[in-house]
Amino acid sequence: VLWSVDLPVPAADATDVELRNLVATAARAYAIAAGTLQGPVKGPVHLNLPFRKPLEPATLDELDQLPRAANVPVIRAGHVAPDAATVAELTHAVDAAPRGLIVCGPCCPGGDFPAAVTDLARRTSYPIMADPLSGVRYGLHAEDAPVCGAYESFLNTREPGWPDPEVILRFGAVPTSKWLNAYLERVDTPARVHVRADGAWADEAHQTTHFVQADEAAFCRDLSKNVTSAPDTAWTGAIMAAERHACAVAAEYFDAQPFDGSVMAALVDALPAGAHLFVG
Repeated sequence: VLWSVDLPVPAADATDVELRNLVATAARAYAIAAGTLQGPVKGPVHLNLPFRKPLEPATLDELDQLPRAANVPVIRAGHVAPDAATVAELTHAVDAAPRGLIVCGPCCPGGDFPAAVTDLARRTSYPIMADPLSGVRYGLHAEDAPVCGAYESFLNTREPGWPDPEVILRFGAVPTSKWLNAYLERVDTPARVHVRADGAWADEAHQTTHFVQADEAAFCRDLSKNVTSAPDTAWTGAIMAAERHACAVAAEYFDAQPFDGSVMAALVDALPAGAHLFVG
């Protein structure tokens, strides 16, 4: 529970201060739960509201006619920008690491983050291991970007066929893939950077070397503007070749062996650009 408060027993003769306190408390509770007040972490709040009997109104009609309070405070949250020293330090780490991976786990932010992180991937030639719950795997932002989604098929071996990454940039929560997590845990990578605006720690293997609490999209943009090194295109090419091969094998199987998965793949392929698919 992020915040808890005891409210007074309601009274018909409540003072203006008491009423303003009630309105402000409700606004604060909503803002704290939404992560816009007292830090960016979202979570539950606990309001203890005493009531007098009868607890149930005989009718709700009169409640529907209540005017909206005019003195509700407006609460907004800003963005935590990465500081120049951190950007400089991690730019140096990326420049010194031609072989790098970007890992986008669940709960990555929406908005301009998918475009910013794929731009960073293009700039560095770092492949993105995009979790299905990341919001990064598909979309216009992913066109021509080194985004991987079939890694379950080529990371389930101890020797994938390329050297270990020298740096790993992580966004979001712990990935859902068993094989990706096992790969990330066993590789010998000296620099592991985790960036989350809400400051939530998510590292079950305890291998993070740098944790940055900053707006993820701003971090990606700043890094993209500052990196200057030449990437290891052969290393990136080997990973993307494995991705393409895994996708080709899956597509061939979908065509030859109709089943639930092939129906879903055909449906997704048939969707027009910008369409939304709801699965119950």
